[in-house]
Amino acid sequence: VMKGSYGSSKTVTYTPTAAGTYTATFYVKDSAGTVVTKNSGGVTVTAAVPLTISSVKADKTAAAVGEAITWTGAATGGTGTLQYGFRIYWDGTLVMKGSYGSSRTVTYTPTAAGTYTAKFYVKDSAGTVVTQKSGGVTVTG
Repeated sequence: VMKGSYGSSKTVTYTPTAAGTYTATFYVKDSAGTVVTKNSGGVTVTAAVPLTISSVKADKTAAAVGEAITWTGAATGGTGTLQYGFRIYWDGTLVMKGSYGSSRTVTYTPTAAGTYTAKFYVKDSAGTVVTQKSGGVTVTG
């Protein structure tokens, strides 16, 4: 898959693009031109699990103006550490935009009657972003 040239470095880095077992053969050549080789052990690479959102839920389906609503999102897969973000909408109008962080929850206290929803954003270390919208919470005055 990859062929290097002779040099002074004792290390090599390769990023697999497919699942499978990878090995390396190391070649060492001295100034007289003598070459020796050694094979590494195999490294098994599995296919990455796609980043997906399994749920976005509010802690209630109905609330009153001034009553806090907390949404929680859950995600699986992806690469590395996941970061979470939320946007809160009131009758389709954006009323709160959060930045990415480690918390899977957001709390918002509505100031007017209407339907409130959250859009959950999840980003992995590779920069992949997925989103999912929650069901509505009916807020009465």
